[in-house]
Formats: sequence, C-alpha cells, structure tokens
Amino acid sequence: MQFLKKNITVVLALVAVVGAGSAYYFYSQFQQLKANPQAINDKENKELVAKLGQLMLLPENEQP
Repeated sequence: MQFLKKNITVVLALVAVVGAGSAYYFYSQFQQLKANPQAINDKENKELVAKLGQLMLLPENEQP
C-alpha cells in the first residue's frame, strides 16, 4: 500500500510539472502574438511564397 501511494505522488508531481511547463509555453506564445499580431501572417506568407517559388517563376519585388 505504501508503494502505491508513493507512485501516485510521483505521477501527480510529474503531471503538475508538465502542466506548468505547458502553461508557460502557451502563455509566452500568446504574449508574442499580442506584441506583433502580423508576425504569424508574415511567416506563413514567406513559407507559401518559398514553396510556390519552387514550382513556378514568381516576380522578385512583389509581396502577396
């Protein structure tokens, strides 16, 4: 019985640490998004243009 209580305590502590780490990660991502909301769109546009540029010739000086 003592062994079972010890395992439950370890598992709960591990879940708490993982939960706190996840919460911190998503909070920091949210703060970055609040600081510059256009950054996500700019990054996606650059990736899309790069992939499309491999398939066809694109103008050099235009932004979507």
